[in-house]
Amino acid sequence: MVMLEDLLVVLDGQVPGERIVGWIRRLCRTSGARVRLLVVREVEGTVWAGTRPVAFASQLEDAARLEGLAYLDGVAGRLEGSGIQVSSDVRFGPSIATVLDVARDSRAQLVALAASGDAGRRDALGRLARQLLHRAPIAVLVARARDQRAA
Repeated sequence: MVMLEDLLVVLDGQVPGERIVGWIRRLCRTSGARVRLLVVREVEGTVWAGTRPVAFASQLEDAARLEGLAYLDGVAGRLEGSGIQVSSDVRFGPSIATVLDVARDSRAQLVALAASGDAGRRDALGRLARQLLHRAPIAVLVARARDQRAA
């Protein structure tokens, strides 16, 4: 059996996506693995009112980063309460490329996320899960975001 040491958990800031947290808690309880929580946001653009900028891209990204870190802090607290070592990160860029880059840079052995079990629903984590299953050079754990018993 392979012992997992580093896991990357991709979240989207929505409650259904947190379905994976129970599975990660259960997996790490026996392995002692470290968990890196990740939220990926699209690159922000400057907001214009006519010819006048009202918010610059850097300001929008700073606000999105703070919002994402506050969200991840709550999720991290639940895992840390179970004795799991957790770090959090918010990145900007195309989802699949960003997740693969973070997984490589952090030497993750597993990428985990929750996705809708509804084939007709086009959620971002579902699209990302399908791409990861085809492109990731490491193991991918996908939990359905609903209609599944929690771990």
